[in-house]
Formats: sequence, structure tokens, C-alpha cells
Amino acid sequence: MTGDPMRKAWHGLVPGLVIGSGIVAATLVAKHASEPLVAPAVLAVSILAADALAAGERGQRRRPSAGAWILAAAGVIDGLIVGRPRVAEAMPLVGTVAWLVLLLPNSRPQPCLPPR
Repeated sequence: MTGDPMRKAWHGLVPGLVIGSGIVAATLVAKHASEPLVAPAVLAVSILAADALAAGERGQRRRPSAGAWILAAAGVIDGLIVGRPRVAEAMPLVGTVAWLVLLLPNSRPQPCLPPR
């Protein structure tokens, strides 16, 4: 990533933008869709895509981590539990939690170091 200054500016922003747009899209879909599982599915896909993009930016294989799969499944299960009237209220909360958990700098496993 040493050449293009525009690429350096976008480094690290794209996964957050994917989750952010997934939150907005899931909330809009929840307000207007008749099926309550459509919005959690939209958010789950954006969580998995953002985690895969973040892994690729760190030089790892572009695939979602186990934590991303768990968060995506929790979002879908949340949509089943709260039902149609509350899905639109739950999507921003679930998306924000996913955003914080997956994209913070210390969100990946750290090596255990012996005490000094």
C-alpha cells in the first residue's frame, strides 16, 4: 500500500462503511418489509462482508471470522425473538455492537505473552 495516496486514505474505512450502510439498509427494510427476517439477513450479510474485508486489509485470508458468524447468527435470532414490531428498533443496536466488536483495533486474538 505504498503507492496511491487515495488508497491509503480509504484503508480501514471500507469495512466500517459496509457495516454502516448495512445498518441503514436493514433499518429501512425492517420498516417497509412484511417479512421480519429480511432485515436481520441484510445486516448479517453486511457483518460478514465487513469482517472479510477487514481481514483482507490486515493481510489475512478474506473470510469472516468465527466471531462475525456468531454476531450474524445472533442478529438473525434476535429478529426471530423480537418479531415484526421491534425489528426496526433492534437493527441499529445489533449493528452498532457488531461494528464495535469486529472493527476495533484489538478485536482480533492477541498472542499470549509470558509475564515479565
